[in-house]
Amino acid sequence: MKNLLQKEKIVNLQKKKKNNMNENIIYNKSNIISNINYYDIFNFINEKLNFKKIGNYYFAICPFHIDKKPSFILNKNGIYYCFGCGSKGNIINFIMNYEKLSYIDSIKYIINNFKIYNLKYKYFNRYSLYYKINYIISNIYHNNLMNYIKNNNKIHYLENRNWSINTIKHFNIGISYKNQILNIFKNKKYFKEILYIGLVNKNLKYNDLFNFRIIFPIKNINGNIIGFGGRSLLKNKLKYINSKNSIIFRKNNVLFGLFEVNLHFNKNIPKILLVEGYSDVISLFNKKIFYSVSSLGTSVTDFQIKLLFKYTNKILFCFDNDNAGNKAAFKTLINTIKYITDDKEVKFIFLPKNEDPDSFINKVTKYKFENFILKNSKNFYDLIFNYYSTKIKKFDIFNKIYFINKINKFIKLIPGNLMKLFVRKELIKKINKIFFLNRKNIYKNNNNECYINQFKLLISLFIQNTYLNIDFNKYNELYKSKNFKIKFFISLYKFCKINKINSFKKNILFFKNKKYYNFILKMYKYNNLIKKDNIYLVFNDILKWLNNILFYKKIKKLLKIYNNINILKKNILKIKK
Repeated sequence: MKNLLQKEKIVNLQKKKKNNMNENIIYNKSNIISNINYYDIFNFINEKLNFKKIGNYYFAICPFHIDKKPSFILNKNGIYYCFGCGSKGNIINFIMNYEKLSYIDSIKYIINNFKIYNLKYKYFNRYSLYYKINYIISNIYHNNLMNYIKNNNKIHYLENRNWSINTIKHFNIGISYKNQILNIFKNKKYFKEILYIGLVNKNLKYNDLFNFRIIFPIKNINGNIIGFGGRSLLKNKLKYINSKNSIIFRKNNVLFGLFEVNLHFNKNIPKILLVEGYSDVISLFNKKIFYSVSSLGTSVTDFQIKLLFKYTNKILFCFDNDNAGNKAAFKTLINTIKYITDDKEVKFIFLPKNEDPDSFINKVTKYKFENFILKNSKNFYDLIFNYYSTKIKKFDIFNKIYFINKINKFIKLIPGNLMKLFVRKELIKKINKIFFLNRKNIYKNNNNECYINQFKLLISLFIQNTYLNIDFNKYNELYKSKNFKIKFFISLYKFCKINKINSFKKNILFFKNKKYYNFILKMYKYNNLIKKDNIYLVFNDILKWLNNILFYKKIKKLLKIYNNINILKKNILKIKK
């Protein structure tokens, strides 16, 4: 008996392997690409982009970002690359991104356009069978709910949300009863497929996965139902569950509501608001906000971000205003930053405390909700600055360096060159605001934000107030420095003190024949925005700042020398041994 059972297991495993092999005929990229000639790929892309010969290569205007000069190139292996936005891939990736198709639909597109009819359609037929089953079951759930409403039965969950009948029909929302799917399909056609998709569980007994739940059908971009989300109507069970992963459904690769948004805007989506749950999307749609989608949870994956940027250039990430929301927002930012090219816009919104999009939209009008989003949306770089600046308690030189290094790591990940440049400028402004003095009411009233150059500020403060004195015993590193700018400042300071110049205005002739007269004159007229009461305070803060930098550099050099000596000692010991 044992031997017979072992043989049966081996036969079943072999069958599974054969089935997997048959499925992978279409799924294997290399198998598809090997059937297409390079010249066919070139001509196909050339029809859409119009290549221009530059040197020995053919370039085109990239369709995936705002491209002024041709930066899109196709090599002899049929691989494309854009030097502007960094997008790359083969013919399958190109069709997915250009035509905005799913992986399977892009393969169908290739088979029809390149006439590769020798490849079989079995794999696709299996997909369409699962779509058909989900469609049938979705209608069963939906009819349950419509009959429930017709009979004037009330569901507390739906009552609180005030969803209209049109909204319920638009999303095909349903309700499940105990083991209804099991009772309909057991020992009948499609039962094996229903088990595979996971609509029926097999533990000790067969059971419906979605017993006593409000059902939300989840569609792919083509409108095929690929899975379901279920909200429990019982207190004892998990509040939300999704379909199990299968060939047609991967939770991390899906965005609930994207099909509906794409349909509404006819594939020209100006912006997408990403929220957490199904009910958020449906409640927003119910109030005529037609551009929201859900990630089926708090964490947003790389695949979902790529999918969003396929259909729009502006993403608004919406989070609850609590610790969990802040953490989720920062995780999302880490995943998103590497996709922000110069034509992409990313903003983050934190709702009022104890509110989610579902509850908030049911308290306010559409106008107030959209106005709140407009006024409270933060740029992605502001989120980085705020995250690290709140972690810093002491505003000394070491924390400044920590802050700059942390943010620079993020800036390096941004693929957009202009975006990098502007974020760096914003970083400089932030550093001046947060770290430069960290004191209140230092500056004169000035509505315009300005970039404060510390060296210019130091020179201007001294020239405009030559009575200021420096105790070089406190700033030893500054006095010894060989830096040209610091040397210039010290020599200017000494010159003024030796010649007893207490007012630049009265002693202008002292400087007239000097090499840097024009620069000194410019600094005398320079508007440094510092209030009179704070001149001494600011002047000394800059001196401390410069002295600390020089001290830190000196330590760094000494540590390098020390490390090198240790390495030498270890090597000498090894040689001796």
